[in-house]
Amino acid sequence: MCGNKCVCIPNNWVCDGDEDCEDGSDEECEKCPETDFTCSNGHCIQMKWVCDKDNDCGDLSDELSCPQRNCSNDEFLCNNGNCVPKEWQCDGEDDCEDSSDEHCTHNECTSEEFQCGDGTCISKPWKCDGEPDCANGSDEQECDEKRPKCNKEEFQCKSTFKCIRREFLCDDENDCGDGEDETGCGNCQRGEFNCSSGICINKSWWCDGDFDCDDHSDEANCTLLPCTSEQFRCDSGFCIDKKLRCDGQKDCADHSDEKGCRPKKCRSDQFSCDGGKCLGLHKVCNGRNECQDGSDESSCDHVTSCAVNNGGCSHNCKPTPHGARCWCHPGYKLADNKTICRDIDECSLEGACSQICRNTEGSFQCSCVSGYQLKPDGRGCKALGGEAYLIFANRVDIRRVTPDKTDYTSILQGLQNAIALDFHHQKGLVFWSDVTLDVIKRAHLNGSNVMDIVSDGLENPGGLAIDWIHDKLFWTDAGTSRIEVSNLDGSSRKVILWQNLEKPRAIAAHPRQGYMFWTELGESAKIERASMDGTERQVIIGSNTTWPNGLGLDFETDHLYWVDAGTRTLESCTLSGGDRKAIISTGLQHPFGVTVFGQVVYWTDWDTGSIHYADKTTGGTQGVVASGFGQIMDLKVFHRKRSPVVTPCSQGNGGCSHICLLNPRGHTCACPTGIIMSSDGKQCQSEMRNFLIFTRRQEIRKISLEVEYFMDVVIPVGDLKNAIAIDVDVVEGKMYWTDTWLDKISRANLNGSNVEKIVEHGIHTADGLAVDSVGRKLYWTDDGHNRIQ
Repeated sequence: MCGNKCVCIPNNWVCDGDEDCEDGSDEECEKCPETDFTCSNGHCIQMKWVCDKDNDCGDLSDELSCPQRNCSNDEFLCNNGNCVPKEWQCDGEDDCEDSSDEHCTHNECTSEEFQCGDGTCISKPWKCDGEPDCANGSDEQECDEKRPKCNKEEFQCKSTFKCIRREFLCDDENDCGDGEDETGCGNCQRGEFNCSSGICINKSWWCDGDFDCDDHSDEANCTLLPCTSEQFRCDSGFCIDKKLRCDGQKDCADHSDEKGCRPKKCRSDQFSCDGGKCLGLHKVCNGRNECQDGSDESSCDHVTSCAVNNGGCSHNCKPTPHGARCWCHPGYKLADNKTICRDIDECSLEGACSQICRNTEGSFQCSCVSGYQLKPDGRGCKALGGEAYLIFANRVDIRRVTPDKTDYTSILQGLQNAIALDFHHQKGLVFWSDVTLDVIKRAHLNGSNVMDIVSDGLENPGGLAIDWIHDKLFWTDAGTSRIEVSNLDGSSRKVILWQNLEKPRAIAAHPRQGYMFWTELGESAKIERASMDGTERQVIIGSNTTWPNGLGLDFETDHLYWVDAGTRTLESCTLSGGDRKAIISTGLQHPFGVTVFGQVVYWTDWDTGSIHYADKTTGGTQGVVASGFGQIMDLKVFHRKRSPVVTPCSQGNGGCSHICLLNPRGHTCACPTGIIMSSDGKQCQSEMRNFLIFTRRQEIRKISLEVEYFMDVVIPVGDLKNAIAIDVDVVEGKMYWTDTWLDKISRANLNGSNVEKIVEHGIHTADGLAVDSVGRKLYWTDDGHNRIQ
């Protein structure tokens, strides 16, 4: 009887290589040659692999009933006989694969923590805060008395239950703390489409066959654009690359690209009925019509015998109506001549090993890079050296949580709008960008010593990445359309890329390889790569992507992962863009951030308000780490696996006076934006000598006239409201400016230091200003008083 239906099949059809049951339950086993071992799951392995401490079957059945093992003093003996490091006990992962290493008692919570119903501990302030931080939601039970009730003149924020006045809605002020009172206000930016409900979506989602607006207004009154000869039209009207048709991946949102596809060819160890059905070779010429058309039994009296020279087969032979058929032992496949069996290179198949794979005759062996240890399954790798945990931004705070949810605490609270984040393990620092304050900040991982790193010249810093080897900070700015770099304290700031950028978003740095990667959300969405000095720039993903929000690097396998909120997919590729693969193509709502650690990929989703996880290769074993948030943003896995390596820039800063940046040929010495490099290619001038200075109301900027590119730099002078007129005293090296909002005239050094208020009274709209450097006089016009002073 089949597993999921009351359907009966002959006993001889069970474990015959054919899926006769619709659910495949008749093929959960397999007959093996006498020289092989039969696993509980039906797989066949070589007898010498039994009890060798490797999970060759995949279900550990080859390692059961083995002689008692003697684990070392540093190891834990699992109930199934496996040995795992003691530090893997009670870490939230089933390393024994029988869960015996996770039979642990609950942690004791401190006086500053609340204990959830499942025993996990969370910060006490999270109790009754409107967000279910416990997996069972016990922190949000019995909270009615603690939550305020808003009157009819007030609006209640959903995430914090805070009451605000209704006139504060859509006033460009973040009153709720998570931006909820400023969403759906209809103020869409360039490159966005305004739904009838007021929600803003990416303009490329308009008339793409998907309902992205909550009121479906993005798909109303659409005229279908013609697909090219190289494209396939989905039933929804969307065009995709024709090569994606019938490739086993659901590329159309309605999955129509996988409809009506021809059945796949039968395997080399199967017989193809004339009607198209595939049969195991042992079913052929057995005296029974297994094919509906009887083609498996036709001409069986005249088949070529396998008795002579084994039918020419190097492994196994089976007589069929079409002559002798050869088939191979596990770990081999038929060569093109259909008689010789060749070794299968399992290492060429993605997912064979978590990290390092070595092909052997008829099999393969997995191993791990330094800092990891092979797991008992013989394929996966587990990081050594302390527990890993996730740090993530939730707009108003930054939190940390272990993957097993046993440790869940807050790092920073009371933030404005934290979006992107990254960390420096050795220095114990976390960095984040705030797109409301337009600033990049950092703090210690205990939340102390918060400071501004970059606070001038930012307009929308939506992505940042840390180069932990060379102590560099990279960031993107969709407002200025730039990618910049600086030291970890914000000094030696340089614009790396600014040409052909519209709305750069996520960024990831790979200092071991000397590359940086970023996503572009402009009119033509794509993912690009360049050397860390900005050279060798190239598009690595330029098709079938609409809103690539997040990037994550797998440093051990050199793969890039990204999530796309437009196509609602999670994908991966090599560092050059090859071997592109959709890891998860269904079920995602609005993914935003993504990170990879070990065999697991984690991502955040705005719509579900959760952190999700899955197997990084197959997309299987999906689950949720934390949920109940509003719009959860970026996330990273914090672990010491980011170990330093020797590079051309890691020793003596590569001989550079200011900035050392990697490239495929070695490294480049660079200067802060606008500063000239000396002839030796290593030393920078101390400052700009010839430059143009100008005001931008709330900023004063300068452009060097000595370099090949005209790139402006912000001069940090503090609070400006409406700076209008400006002039320079070349004798003392001072700049003077007027602010018509503050009605003041100020001065400072040309680098922005030593700001002084020169005239604070008797001014009303000073629009003009001139410095007499010779006579040591200052002149200005006053439009409010109609005079020149």
